[in-house]
Amino acid sequence: MLKQQWIVLPVVAMTLAVVVGCGGSDVDRYQASGTVTYQGNPVPQGTIMFEPDTSKGNSGAAGMAMIVEGRYDTASEGGKGISGGPQIVTIQGFDGVDPNPEYAPYGSPIGGGKSYIKRFDFPEAQAIEQDFEMADVVDGP
Repeated sequence: MLKQQWIVLPVVAMTLAVVVGCGGSDVDRYQASGTVTYQGNPVPQGTIMFEPDTSKGNSGAAGMAMIVEGRYDTASEGGKGISGGPQIVTIQGFDGVDPNPEYAPYGSPIGGGKSYIKRFDFPEAQAIEQDFEMADVVDGP
């Protein structure tokens, strides 16, 4: 389990760095919010990333938000709104149990340490409210 956390956390950090760094400030962004559950229960902590689906012609900016007690909102501190249109959504959830700031700040990964990855086609220029159940699709668009 410890080895798995060492693998997941650098991936989360690198992904967040890429997402936060993508897209200029002149890009129109829209709020995305909702809930994230795993097997029907709120995901205690995690990240949700919205990546424009370039295979469907979307070259907009990426967005992201932290998941706290089963909720996410790109308008929250540290979040970035989405550009809308076709997106690939990636969610990494953690149980929040016994977090260790040195190697597991959010606790252990849920879902066997796999990410939820799925394609969505969101409206182009408006805020969205979208709920996600991580058990739907794991590790594959």
